[in-house]
Amino acid sequence: MDLTTYYSLIHFLTTHSMPTHLDTQQRASIKQKARYFIILNDQLYKKNKNNPNRPIRVAKENEIEDILYHMHSDPLAGHFSIDEMGKNRCNEPLHPIKVGQPFDRLGMDIVRPLPKTKNGNMYIVIATEHYMPPRIPKRAIN
Repeated sequence: MDLTTYYSLIHFLTTHSMPTHLDTQQRASIKQKARYFIILNDQLYKKNKNNPNRPIRVAKENEIEDILYHMHSDPLAGHFSIDEMGKNRCNEPLHPIKVGQPFDRLGMDIVRPLPKTKNGNMYIVIATEHYMPPRIPKRAIN
């Protein structure tokens, strides 16, 4: 979201008054948009009509590049680089992983953070040993 709109919405939602630098059309636009947003911990969130308990954090335009990097290019990213995402993997030949003996190759994935359970769990950690096919989930708080 552009910075003017972002900070105008925050100003309107926290003070219930319009910023003075806005013209009449901008004021009407902010007032109309404001019903879809809330403030949590000094951050702007969009109300989530599909899951009201999980509002969606609004990214400012100057944060987008960092967010894309961390989601696509960072070594711990959930998506593997923007360039890789565009490839048509269905047409590429498969490359099996060569593993010689147990524990030669391990894989790990972390799903985080999830809503906290009654037992205090809020992460799923998946560890895969590529030599042995069965995967057995383990429950742990930490």
